[in-house]
Amino acid sequence: MKTTFSNSVAFFNKGNRKIKLALFAVTALTVSCSDENSVELNNTPQNEMTLNKRIIFQTQSQNPSSNTKEIQYYSNNEIVADTIFDNSNQWIARKIISTNGTTKTFQTLNTSNEIIAHREEIYDPQGRITSRRTYVPENLIIVSFEYNSDNTITAYATNTLDGSSSQIAVYHKNSDGLIYKEFRNNFVGTPSIVESTLEFEGSKPTQLTFASSTSVVPFYYYNNPKPSNLLKSVNQLNNSTLNGLSLTKLAEEGNYYYKRNNTNSSSVTTTYQTDFNSNNYIEYYKSTYLGSGTTNQLTTEIFYYYN
Repeated sequence: MKTTFSNSVAFFNKGNRKIKLALFAVTALTVSCSDENSVELNNTPQNEMTLNKRIIFQTQSQNPSSNTKEIQYYSNNEIVADTIFDNSNQWIARKIISTNGTTKTFQTLNTSNEIIAHREEIYDPQGRITSRRTYVPENLIIVSFEYNSDNTITAYATNTLDGSSSQIAVYHKNSDGLIYKEFRNNFVGTPSIVESTLEFEGSKPTQLTFASSTSVVPFYYYNNPKPSNLLKSVNQLNNSTLNGLSLTKLAEEGNYYYKRNNTNSSSVTTTYQTDFNSNNYIEYYKSTYLGSGTTNQLTTEIFYYYN
């Protein structure tokens, strides 16, 4: 008898989740991992799991037909391929990540083996991103990065049709080599430059401030330390910031588990929950959105299994 994905996911509710985890093989090994450019979290040794494969179930209460299963494969603790299945357990897309010299290619293929997404990133010999471009769907703009002798990085946008180029922003690095300040060109209305700065506690970004206003964006984190094989080097952290052209990427994709705080207004309440296993890898995520009216609720759950 064929078992659909929607049926197989039905029993993964929060109440019996920890029992069901026993059905999946989890490999826990203690290995040593060092990177002289890694930002230290603390001196407490952390147990690591060898990352070979990860299975992700994502469900939505209001739209079960959109439930998905994703199987990701790792090499050297980095995802190199994954396959996405729909709610009937039929695969719908394959993602492939490959590296050729200094070019890293990200492709998504459909069931007809057609490329439905394709982007490329180019790095220098030091592992610093120098440009990125999306080919499918076609984007005529190449975003490039120039590393200057004064410890700054300039981001440019170049139109491949006419070769015209404009400056997007200038990023400054602190004494640890991390990007912490952005001068962004604003072309909306009267041209201006928007200055924003990250503030830190040690290597942890705690808030984002803006020179032109008193507004502050605070960052919150879970107490669980990231296992050392998930930590990023200084160059990798900067690459995330530059790739997203956003200082907040250092908080969201950095070396600490970023936490979204619950929000509550007169009409909308949103809550978040993240659970970790004994090795401090995420095993469960849940977000609940409740709008006005008792039936206007959307719950998203994600279950993570490692092998």
